[in-house]
Amino acid sequence: MGNTQARLTRLTNKAADIAFFFQRVIAAPRRMGAIVPSSKKLADCMAEEALKTRKRTQEFIVEVGAGTGCMTASLLEKGLPPSKLISVELDRKLCNHMHQRFPNIQVIHGNALHLPKLVAPQLHGQVSAIVSSIPMLLFSTDERAQLFKAYFDVLKAEGQVVQYTYGHKSPNTMPDLHQQRVNRIYMNLPPCSVWVYRRATAAQVQI
Repeated sequence: MGNTQARLTRLTNKAADIAFFFQRVIAAPRRMGAIVPSSKKLADCMAEEALKTRKRTQEFIVEVGAGTGCMTASLLEKGLPPSKLISVELDRKLCNHMHQRFPNIQVIHGNALHLPKLVAPQLHGQVSAIVSSIPMLLFSTDERAQLFKAYFDVLKAEGQVVQYTYGHKSPNTMPDLHQQRVNRIYMNLPPCSVWVYRRATAAQVQI
């Protein structure tokens, strides 16, 4: 009985998230970049990749484009302490939703292009991963380069960006980043690829 009630609660919450997300899509389609929230399969994949580079307990993970909190929930479920998660969201109403759903994490209303200003200066270099749900393909090449620069300005030297995209090719055009497609998620609407980006070594840049 308890399991059935818990499952019904999860389904009800998921339906409410989808409905709320769709309202925001209608209000700002370019900002949202999708018609429904990310699937659990995608969120779990992103969270697992992000946690691989978190080697020390004092390190943070920053999530950009938090939406209704799909990635947030997976990161917390997989063991990231709420105090070590920073979520950034541009849409004010989604930001308020995140505050209500996850009262124990730091939620910042702001533009990911300004990430170095949004994340406290003393935390720069203590961020092990960026989990990005920003719809990169909707941005120009220059804007994408600015976003990646903002990400790496706050990451530790060996940190990484985990980004998903609906396109078949990587959305990154910066030659000084090493990129790898780590998964293709078909259980998502629409299907997407998950990419990981790190600072390239001299040898990798020459290839």
